[in-house]
Amino acid sequence: MLNNQIVKWIFSIGSGDIGNENRQKNRIEKTTEELSKLNISKEQAELLDSMFEMAETKTGKTLENRVRWKI
Repeated sequence: MLNNQIVKWIFSIGSGDIGNENRQKNRIEKTTEELSKLNISKEQAELLDSMFEMAETKTGKTLENRVRWKI
């Protein structure tokens, strides 16, 4: 689910659709909030964080709400 949201966020940035970009970013933030309530392992958090880093590198934009900061 989070992976799909990140992919949609990347595509919305590429297409210049600001409304969809913000919508996807909000969904990503909501999902990471839900994940932070779970007791995920450090390894899982690092894997999720690497997805964020790849997306940020590809788009040149940042996602402030990172999983590793929520654990």
